[in-house]
Amino acid sequence: MDPLVSLYYFAPVCAVMNFIVAVVVEIPRIKMEEVYHVGLLTLLANACVAFALNVSVVFLIGRTSSLVLTLCGVLKDILLVFASIAIWGTPVSALQYFGYGIALCGLIYFKLGIEMIKAQLSEANRAWAEYGARHPALRKVIIFGGILFVVFVILGGLAPSVGYDLGSVVGQSDKAT
Repeated sequence: MDPLVSLYYFAPVCAVMNFIVAVVVEIPRIKMEEVYHVGLLTLLANACVAFALNVSVVFLIGRTSSLVLTLCGVLKDILLVFASIAIWGTPVSALQYFGYGIALCGLIYFKLGIEMIKAQLSEANRAWAEYGARHPALRKVIIFGGILFVVFVILGGLAPSVGYDLGSVVGQSDKAT
């Protein structure tokens, strides 16, 4: 089915549902000053972008599947989180990084498939062995540095929960004198 034909069928149903919710929740509270403050051109541009988004979603589902749409949503969420980290410095815990890593691994698995991943890993293993045969000392330094880095990352993640609170130690020594 053509994306515009699909929109022709489900857009009126969505509009009626949105109108029912708006009558109960939005319309009693909204004032025209707020609408004019936002701007009619801004609202019109927002409506056009929403329409284009709906057409692209229906087109994507028609060409691929709803699974691809879901995976695109996961990728969008990950990119939004990393953009908020880069732009606003939003704090993210190690557990959240781990979850985003699992989601990215799932996306890569879906895109490449297990056979391609195995082939890439075997090629990387062959290249690493070749590099080790040419530069054995440097390979040992890289391995040692990697292990040291992992240990520091793990200990750095545990540090707040196992370390001493110097503020309380200093405060106790002040009270003792």
